[in-house]
Amino acid sequence: PALFMEQIALIDRLFRVVTLNEIVSGRDLGRGNFAAITFDDGFRSVYTHARPVLKNAGLPYAVFINGAAVVHGENWISNMERHNDDGTYIREVLFAAGMEREDRTDPIDRIIERGRFGSSFFSAYGRPRPGGRIYLDHAELKELVGEGVVLGDHTWDHVVLGATEGKVLEEQLARGSELLHDLTGSKSVHHAIPFGKKQHFDAGSVKALRTHGFKHVYTTNPNRFVKRELSDADLLIPRIGVVDQTARELLFYINRTLLRRYDL
Repeated sequence: PALFMEQIALIDRLFRVVTLNEIVSGRDLGRGNFAAITFDDGFRSVYTHARPVLKNAGLPYAVFINGAAVVHGENWISNMERHNDDGTYIREVLFAAGMEREDRTDPIDRIIERGRFGSSFFSAYGRPRPGGRIYLDHAELKELVGEGVVLGDHTWDHVVLGATEGKVLEEQLARGSELLHDLTGSKSVHHAIPFGKKQHFDAGSVKALRTHGFKHVYTTNPNRFVKRELSDADLLIPRIGVVDQTARELLFYINRTLLRRYDL
């Protein structure tokens, strides 16, 4: 929490923090630099740790959720991390993703880089979670919506878009849209591409996102953008990733976007 408070204080000092809806609206927000704060995956720590800090600072934010995490309390990445010592489980999930395990190779990285996402994969990774929850549930998300938090889609199972078959991808997006409508009472227009770099999606998957009504699509390409770019219907909106950087390190990441454009 202390590091997060330092990061938020820096962002609040450098930018006028606005809602996700405002920053992509194309409206004139006045002079200065603007930022929107977003969280991916819907971890419960957003509710228990980030929410109090942001409420105290009076700053809006948005959360991109995976439906499986909300409904079932799990996704494949956290399951594989939790059961990494279970060789049988890891082999089954790798096989379902179309590969076999290799020694000294991180299985999660392998699936992200070369895996295939289909119904057999989703069946294989499911494993009831013992103990406490790590993801936001339906009630907590409804509460956040009531407080003005914007929700967006992050696919149902946190899949690599470019490695997901057409019909399966359609189902991923349709189920996510339905859940978001249930939570917010309206159609969501925001989607954050899982993993978010250009090797994780292709033209076909971006077209599927647009077809499902996701007008605003977000990457993890660490750039800034200006208002006039929002008139481009094909714009993929960049985001600067904030993880465990110190305030000094985060300031460097922010400043470097002023010096060059990245294509990651």
